[in-house]
Amino acid sequence: WGGAGLLPARMDPTRAMELTATGRPMKADAAHEAGLIEEFADTRDDLLAMARRLAAEPKQARPIPTEPKHLMQGSTDRGRAALDDAANRIEMTPAAEGVLGVVRTGLDQGWQAALDAERETLIRLRQTDIAKDRIGAFLNKSAAKA
Repeated sequence: WGGAGLLPARMDPTRAMELTATGRPMKADAAHEAGLIEEFADTRDDLLAMARRLAAEPKQARPIPTEPKHLMQGSTDRGRAALDDAANRIEMTPAAEGVLGVVRTGLDQGWQAALDAERETLIRLRQTDIAKDRIGAFLNKSAAKA
């Protein structure tokens, strides 16, 4: 999916890697401050009007990067500094190592390699006992709400 690389392209890369590596959620206000949310709607009608307005805008008016520059070969200074900062700030769990490994792969080998590494890492981590327990707990919690 590319989230390990796309999030750092849209906000402070160190903070993005910390959030991804730890799985900590981000509240809407913090996401807005980080530049991930452009606008809020106060009511359902406001939301629908906003959605219609945004849908009517030409695609060029809202560019979305498809290859995060810090994960492309040759743009290593900012990316490596953010990677080092994140590694120093978080507890090194298998998930954290996976996220940082994906970013490192992108810095060394480019965006497509980062995508491949992320897919392989997700598949590997999903098979661990802790992941199975947490996925089960999430599904049970979601089923209880339904």
